Amino acid sequence: MIYPRKKTQTKTLNPQCTENTMSWQAYVDNNLVGAGLKQAAIFGHNGTCRAASSGFNVTVSEAAALFAAYTDPSGIRAGGLFLAGVKYFTFRADARSVYGKKGSGGVVAVKTRQAILVGVYDEKTQPGQAANIVEKLADYLIDQGY
Repeated sequence: MIYPRKKTQTKTLNPQCTENTMSWQAYVDNNLVGAGLKQAAIFGHNGTCRAASSGFNVTVSEAAALFAAYTDPSGIRAGGLFLAGVKYFTFRADARSVYGKKGSGGVVAVKTRQAILVGVYDEKTQPGQAANIVEKLADYLIDQGY
């Protein structure tokens, strides 16, 4: 029996993501942006981008500042959290989660054992819904050892 050839999917990956692999990209596309977030990214603890949605260009220094906030949040509490050039007012920062707000949207970032998940939401998504999306994926990845 001859099976039809599968079409190869061509997807433009974020060029800033040096560790970009399709498995991480699938989490961004399906579980974060696909669940209702406007933009999303996954970073390693060293600040390198593993996957990101199109147009969400977080710099290495912005990712490093976010990672540093998990141990000492004073910097982002005083000066705000910057991601992709956008400044967010930080209203929660602890060892697991960082939440920021800008207008009717905001950002939710959750640290797992090996990564930081970042989700940006707009007025179409409620803050609690956005937090639920990112926190649940983080719980799943932690359970899987990531």
